Amino acid sequence: MNRPAVLRCVLIVAIVPLIVLAATGSAAEDIAGNAEAGYSFAPSDIREVLAAPYPGSNVVDLGAKGLEPGDVIDPYLEDWVADDTQVHIPEGTYRLTSVQIFRGIGNASIVGAGEVVLDRGDLHDAVISLRPNGDFLIKNVTLKGRGSERPSGSGINLATSNPDAAIVLQNVKMNDGAVQGDAGGIFIFPEHAGKAYLIDLEIAGFPDNGMYGSAPGIPDRGQQGEVHVYGGVYKNNNISNIRIGSHHSSIRNAVSIHDELAPPYATGARNQRGIWIQQPGQDLRIEDCDFIQTVGWHAMITDGSGKITNIRIHTESDRPAIRTDANWSGDGIHITGSGAKDITGGNFTNVFTGEDAEPPSRPGS
Repeated sequence: MNRPAVLRCVLIVAIVPLIVLAATGSAAEDIAGNAEAGYSFAPSDIREVLAAPYPGSNVVDLGAKGLEPGDVIDPYLEDWVADDTQVHIPEGTYRLTSVQIFRGIGNASIVGAGEVVLDRGDLHDAVISLRPNGDFLIKNVTLKGRGSERPSGSGINLATSNPDAAIVLQNVKMNDGAVQGDAGGIFIFPEHAGKAYLIDLEIAGFPDNGMYGSAPGIPDRGQQGEVHVYGGVYKNNNISNIRIGSHHSSIRNAVSIHDELAPPYATGARNQRGIWIQQPGQDLRIEDCDFIQTVGWHAMITDGSGKITNIRIHTESDRPAIRTDANWSGDGIHITGSGAKDITGGNFTNVFTGEDAEPPSRPGS
């Protein structure tokens, strides 16, 4: 049974109230209680109960295949990541030395058993590219090493042309970023037609967006695959920390931080936004997010249409805290700091900018 079939069969008996990420740990754990049970989300709401097993009925332990900490992991991934297979990586640090492309497979998983670090070295060109035709999961993996100025210095790029498939990244960390250039943390191709779920990620220090997920929403070319961000910390990425734009996509419980200058884009441009809804997607959602914007531009800038609720922003920028198209609405917006507290465009209620405004939570605080 593929993941969307599982999604349709899930009976939701309760929704756990949202809890600020910084106070409680991972968003998935807040909701599921047992993240190791796997996960499943109804397409309309990423907060729903984690339920389905990891994709793949065949389980391969790379430790049993001879992989040891310090080894080059490339040939092990090339040999064992396959259709209907879970690949488990033992805890440890391994070297990743080349571009890894997983194309045309499905119902597959790469799961770190404990803390797994794939060290790509500095100025690397070792992007991971996911182009599956079915469900694919990467979980509990840290990509280490600062990327080069090229797109291949990015972290992970992904898309599935199968509208019934889901790509899930959970507890994936990329905090070393890249040098000036056009490398990004995550890029989602325009041809993405399925679902992408990005859960409890950490992405920092890239010059061309932290999570660049708006391309599926490009008019006439993008395939409108949904992109759902849940939890996670996105920090000091140039252009935007999080960028989406396809219909019905969402960002929930995420933390966006701009408190240091990001590496500039290849042209030298530097314009640090929190969230950017960059395409005219319809019915998007931004909920229960925290923004710290002590450098850079807007905390949020949005095209298309959607709703923004329960947001906490600290800004020291002279640009409007939120800039939206007219078809956006919002409720429960808290804005603190010495910067501009304006909201331009849209229809917003219960906006707090004085003593009643609730400050954002910072992870670890």
